[in-house]
Amino acid sequence: MGTSTNISSLAGSNITSDSEDVNMVYFMYGGYVVIIIVLGLVQNTMTVYVFVRDKRLRLFHNYYIVGLATADVGMCLTGNWMIAVAAFHGRWVFGRHGVYVC
Repeated sequence: MGTSTNISSLAGSNITSDSEDVNMVYFMYGGYVVIIIVLGLVQNTMTVYVFVRDKRLRLFHNYYIVGLATADVGMCLTGNWMIAVAAFHGRWVFGRHGVYVC
């Protein structure tokens, strides 16, 4: 009988350990998304800035690259932060309407 008590107590501690692991995974994912947002904003803003400042870069194929950089800055500002906030909370906190925004 003592063995079954130990097994159930081990199972109970294992469940809390698993939930702590899940919370850590969400936190790490949120940190990863924040790093991607910061790097995306810096690099793509720099791309647009260099394109605007240097007239020699205004070639046809560079307009395509600047368009992609501008779209990525828009994504970093409008959608990715919602993913980071949801990851830090471990659940979707923006409700049904937040799904349509993101």
